[in-house]
Amino acid sequence: MQIIRVPSDEFVAERFDNGFYAPAYFDTVGMIRRAGLATCRVGSICQPWQFGAYALCNHIEWSSADSGIPYIKAEALGSPLLNYDGLSYVTRATHDLLEKSRVKPGDVIVSTSGTIGLCAVIPKAITEANSNQDTIKFNASASGYDNYFIAAWFACRYGQVFLNREAGGGVQQHVYLYNFCRLPVLDLKDRAQKYVGDKVRQAERLGEHAKEVRSDLHAAEISLIPITKPSPATEKGWRTSGAALSENRLDSKFYRGHYLEVERLAVGTAFPLLSSIVSRFRYGASIEADYVPTGEGLLFLRGNDIDKNRIDRPHCVDIRSSWLSEIGDNLLKPGMVVITRSGTVGTAVAVSEELNGAAYGSFVISLELVEGWNPFYVAWFLNSWLGRTQTERLENGAVQLNINIQELGSVRIWKASDEVQDSIAARVNSFNLALDSAHNLTTAAKLLVEALIEGKVSEAELIAAQEALEKGDDTADRALLRRLTRHGLDVPGQPPLFPDLGVLYALIAQTKETAE
Repeated sequence: MQIIRVPSDEFVAERFDNGFYAPAYFDTVGMIRRAGLATCRVGSICQPWQFGAYALCNHIEWSSADSGIPYIKAEALGSPLLNYDGLSYVTRATHDLLEKSRVKPGDVIVSTSGTIGLCAVIPKAITEANSNQDTIKFNASASGYDNYFIAAWFACRYGQVFLNREAGGGVQQHVYLYNFCRLPVLDLKDRAQKYVGDKVRQAERLGEHAKEVRSDLHAAEISLIPITKPSPATEKGWRTSGAALSENRLDSKFYRGHYLEVERLAVGTAFPLLSSIVSRFRYGASIEADYVPTGEGLLFLRGNDIDKNRIDRPHCVDIRSSWLSEIGDNLLKPGMVVITRSGTVGTAVAVSEELNGAAYGSFVISLELVEGWNPFYVAWFLNSWLGRTQTERLENGAVQLNINIQELGSVRIWKASDEVQDSIAARVNSFNLALDSAHNLTTAAKLLVEALIEGKVSEAELIAAQEALEKGDDTADRALLRRLTRHGLDVPGQPPLFPDLGVLYALIAQTKETAE
């Protein structure tokens, strides 16, 4: 057992739990002091507030994304930016009623119950929003602080040490307003804060750009696919002749009206079977994976790592390379498409260069395409309303839904022209590039704060880089970004966080011009 000696001035009257005096806290405080960095208390630079509506409040009326006001809970906090996919929505009447829990662009919001310390800055694109009771909100801009920098501070691992230290509770952990106000914030010079904060702002713009591209891809489903989406009326009064029954499927879902209507419309040479354009279907490896920290083994793709048209790379795991003997040649290569066979059934993604040589689990099916088909287009089509309608029909299973290779081959795919396929692929790649770059920029902001505390970079270097950028010179900025790896600043043996700074700068410039 490690013995921690606590200085008398560190004791707090209401806290005698060992988590409050954990070694991580004293280690972090020591690093900050050795780096010569000053801190201030949250409560000394702004006035946080915690009011929020309870999810079961009788006055809450939920709404849709089309007509409602964004309602922010912990699942929407992407640390340090908002996760739009995690938003709920309330009616205008509810928003007007819950006046004290409103938030506006630029406010920082932090989760203070359950999963402690998730945070986000409310983006400019959300002009008004509301929030629940398990969050604390604040805005330090009136005191001259950069809220985007503060969000990066709380999202980095050292900021999380202080947040988790304040959490308490016998059943569920909570951080209360009084102890949140005593949390420290690094007290940097304005330009040092701006240098870090700008990385988060750039990520925010790239995220907005990705949203626009995703909307464009969704619109393409309606404008390009030469079939009209069946109306809900096709569900009523549908009948199936005996000749149309499949000997393998007697479940009523398989014969629902809108499925049969899609099957009737998607016929002919314009809609060949998936089995005719795939040279090989294959299930992933069925192994009890021995997971190891990312970057130290063989990348292993699971079903829940696949999102529409993209891989959730930051959440992928590695397995020990010794498992190669169990996996054999079940490895991915560019040009393939992978699709989930259980869980969120039918979600597809094209295999990029980054996934070359990765292993994949048994919840995933790989597709090797014949020539003449763009894998990014094929994945997009399988994710479209027409592709998902067909795979949804094929779902089976009493406990967990899944699909099998034999039935997957019966899906019909629209044979678009090469020009359309290439156009869709370009948009899919633009979407992925924007999201990947946004994620890397928020990672950069957090790693720069950590490097500052670890003494790997000085506040003066950040200030110099920012002043040079303001004069149009990006030399110092590029030098710092080149030093970043996926696991920190100047970490030997690790791949760079930004493989191509030229691409990053061009993308940032493009979104800046759009924003202006």
